[in-house]
Formats: sequence, C-alpha cells, structure tokens
Amino acid sequence: MSILDDLLATRGLTRQDFPPLKREASSQGVARSRCLERVAGLSRRDPDAEALALVGPLSAALRREESTAVLRPVQALALAELYEREGLLAGIEVGAGKTLISYLAPSVVYARRPVLLIPARLREKTRRDFDALALEWISPSVIYTILSYEEMSREDRATLIDDLAPDLIVADEAHHLKNPRAAVTRRVGRYLRRGACRFVGMSGTLTTRSLRDFAHLAAWALGQDAPVPLHEPTLREWCAALDPGVDDGWRISPGMLLEALPPAADDEVPDDLERARAGLRRRIRETSACVITRRSECPASIYVEEVALEPHPPEVEAALCRLRHDWETPGGEPLEEAARVWAVAQQVVLGFYYELDPPAPRDWREARRTWSSACREVLEGNRRDLDTARQVATAVDRGLYPGAEDALAAWRAVRDTFTPRRVARWLSHAPLARVACLDAGGPAIWWTSHVEFGRALATCMDAPYAGEQGRLADGRLIDDLAGGCSVVASVQSCGTGRNLQAWSRSVITCPPADAGTWEQLLGRTHRQGQLADVVEVVIAVGCAESRAAVDKAFGEARYVEQTTGAPQRLLRADWPARGGQQAKPDGERT
Repeated sequence: MSILDDLLATRGLTRQDFPPLKREASSQGVARSRCLERVAGLSRRDPDAEALALVGPLSAALRREESTAVLRPVQALALAELYEREGLLAGIEVGAGKTLISYLAPSVVYARRPVLLIPARLREKTRRDFDALALEWISPSVIYTILSYEEMSREDRATLIDDLAPDLIVADEAHHLKNPRAAVTRRVGRYLRRGACRFVGMSGTLTTRSLRDFAHLAAWALGQDAPVPLHEPTLREWCAALDPGVDDGWRISPGMLLEALPPAADDEVPDDLERARAGLRRRIRETSACVITRRSECPASIYVEEVALEPHPPEVEAALCRLRHDWETPGGEPLEEAARVWAVAQQVVLGFYYELDPPAPRDWREARRTWSSACREVLEGNRRDLDTARQVATAVDRGLYPGAEDALAAWRAVRDTFTPRRVARWLSHAPLARVACLDAGGPAIWWTSHVEFGRALATCMDAPYAGEQGRLADGRLIDDLAGGCSVVASVQSCGTGRNLQAWSRSVITCPPADAGTWEQLLGRTHRQGQLADVVEVVIAVGCAESRAAVDKAFGEARYVEQTTGAPQRLLRADWPARGGQQAKPDGERT
C-alpha cells in the first residue's frame, strides 16, 4: 500500500471511492477535465443589468439619512454580490471607487473582526478617506484593523493574522498578493484555507502576465465557484495556452477551451488564442461575485508623446556599449541576468548608475548566491509553513533540510564580513538637464523610478519631491497639493492608490515594462473627477531597452483586456508614435 492508501484508510476510504479522472489527453492542446467542466457549468448572469437595478435601493440603504450620495453601478454590484455570496473578486479600474466598497464591506456582511490589507504608504490616506466617507455613508459597527502588506511580511508578524482571527479580510490593491511564494501571500492563504473567513480581493491590476496572478485570489473569494482552475495541473495547462510570453516550445493550443468556454456572439476574434481568451473573459465577467469594469468612467482622452533622449553624451554611450557587450556596469560589476542588464541600461541613459561602495568580495557574492538559491528551493516546496529566509535557516539548524546545510554554513562564514551599500554614480548630468527641460505644457507630475534621480531632478527644476510614503520635505502628502505646480514623484511611493486628478499632465522619465504599472500610473490622473478634456503624457525614451519595455507592456495590456475585459489605458491612449489610438478587444475605440 502507498502513503495515499494509508491516508485514505485513516478516513475510511479507498481508491474505489474516487472514480478515475476523465481526461481527454489530446494533441490538440487543453484537454477536457473535471476542472474545465466545473468552470463551464457555473451559472451566468448579466452584470450590467443587475448593476443598474441595484444602484437606487442599495444607495438608500447604505447612506446616512441626511445624505443624497449615490453608489456607482460597479460599487452597487460589488456590494450586493458580496452580501449574497460572502466573497468578492473585483477587477475594478483605477479610480472607480474601491475605497467605498472597502468601507462598507463589514456592514454588508455583518463582520465582527474585519481586517483591511493595504500598502503601507496608503495607511494615512485610507484613514482620511474613511473619515470623509463617514459623513455620507453609514459607519461600520466595528472598527477595521488596518494592516499593511509590508507589516504582514515581517518575520515577527508570522502569527499576526492568526492572533487577530478575522472573519473578513478585504485586500485592497490585491495585486500585492499575486506572488504565491511571498510571505504575506502564504500567511493569508493558510489562514483562509481553515475556513470561517470571507475574502474580498480588489485591484485595478488583478493580472498582467498570467492566470496565476489571480487564480488563488479567485479560489480564496469564491471557492468551487471560481471561474479559473483550482487543480494545479489544469491551471498549468491553461497558462501554457493563454498566458502571454510563453516560449514557442511550451505553448499549446486552447484545445477544449474553445468548445467549453465560447466567447460572446458579438466578439470579433481573429484566431484561436484570442477566441479562447474572449471565452474566458466572458466566463469571468458573467460569474457571480466576479466584478470587472468594462469601460472607463473617466470621459477624458489620453494623449501620449514620446521624446527620444538620443544622441547620448559620450560617457553614456560608452557605458551602454560596455553594458550590452560585456554585461558589466560602468563600474565593472558583472551582471548575471539579462533583466539586470535592462535595469542598469534604464539608469545609464539617465546619466547615472548604482554600484556597491565598496565592491562586494567575490567569495561573499558567491556564498550569497548559493544560499539564496537554496532558500528559494525550500520555500517553493516546503510544507512546514516557512515563509522567509530566516525561517529556512532555523529549519536547517534543526536538521530538517540537510541539503542546505553547506550553503548556510558558507554564507554565515562570510555574511558579516561585508555590508552592502549601493550609491549612485553620475556619468553625466546632461540627460538630467534634458529631462528637466521637457515641455509638459503646464504643471505636471514628473514620475521617477530612482530616488537619487528624482531628488536631483527636483533640485534642477526647483520643484517639490514626493518620496517615501508620498510625503514632501515639509511633511505634506502629495495628495494635498492643488495641482497648480509641478512635482517630482516616486513611482514606488505615489504610483498606486493616490487621487492625483488635480493634474492633467505627466512626464514618465523611465518607461515601465509592466502593464500593471502603466495602468496604475496613468490612472493617477486619468480617473473620475478629472476636469480636463485631455490627459497628456510625455515619455522620455532613452534607449532600445526603453522601447522594448513599452513593447512588453503593450503585449501584457492586450492579454489583460483579452482575458478579463478590464480596460487598459495604455491601449486606449492616442499614441502617434505607435500608430495612433489602439483598438479594444471588441473592436470599439475610446
């Protein structure tokens, strides 16, 4: 008897209690399976009709007596389905009102111990928003415990969610939970699998690269009613058929997806891949407790202008040649991955780069690389609730992972001999001056991905810099500025969750390669409440790597629209350098 037989016997079962899984393994691609049949068999509903019918009665039930506030249709649908299904997966576009859904969720499901998960930089803004919402809407009978994703990831917070024992977890900006290997995702997932807790996952960027970005979130919110595979081998198969960026050797055809999940009759789909994505898009959209916005609520159009930073100063050009040919930074540090080469190129074209000062000794680098590899291997497959490198080290000390003992010992032997410290080295200030002189047509937000460059740019422009936690040097939040002046803002600190529609112009100094980052950035100004007719965006494109980054983001944005139906601002923009306005998956245009 196998271990499985022993386990079944302890529960009074045998293999005969489980009929063989019918599976049409086919050279045609995705096979028919129980998982596919479950997804195809879920009930369907018309979300648009339901949303409009719910606005009036739900607004009257949830607002204060003296208030005349009205829910948006997407908010009404989300709250009604949360009430009915006690779970919610919401791909609601940036600026469409997720904060109000968060605020009212505990009242809708009568939660006694609700927990709200948000990025740390949005903690103060969320509290202020809740105070403002309390003037118009009924207040929850219990106070939220607000936790940050960063706090939940800390070593000393491993049992925090268990200690709080929430009966409702609302994850705003839920894309922070998309990595199943991250400590915060593991901890939330473990708690939810025990049952007796409802889950609400909301984000304007639920997915950018794979079904894996949100499949586990759908399972947490909807269980067996999730419109995606819950069975790992089936999920792997669907990803190979539908995800963008799959290598040709691993790509399979949609197969039975085309039959089981047909697209809507009016969907124009030129090939099997888009047809399969359209079928999944329809399945997700028509599934109860899945709320996906289909069209932007902001009436303004988006106009994007690319400005090339070439030709480069001689110092920059020489550094780029060395980087691309030898995979070395201008300071001589070797780079092991193509992604690092791309990242350093994005720095070099702006006139600077980061380097260790002093450089790390070779034995230190090798020991760190070996131990990091061993940690990743343990964290990917362990069943001991290990989430961090420190927990892995403790487990190795207890003799639970003998294969990693040598790597840990080698790392400990050199770990304290060197303290890494990265500093910015300037090659030339000419790119900085050129970026500072870009004409945005008026007061604008100048988005930067590097702290040192952002601070230098702010000094050059004599503008405030919004860095950590979205704060200016005088302690104010960027949200408090009226939009009458230009401001330099950190993408990491200000690029999500901020209401920055006071500005209608932006300058992006380092084009991101991720569609989710683009959607979040453009959504800071292109959102409900924007009074300008056109939101203008200037992009500084400095090198081939920058153009490749935008190409990659476009591909991911097309996947998002084709798979979920969530509108992507990157594709809706009037972008002359890329052939003008992009078409929607259903053939419409903004």
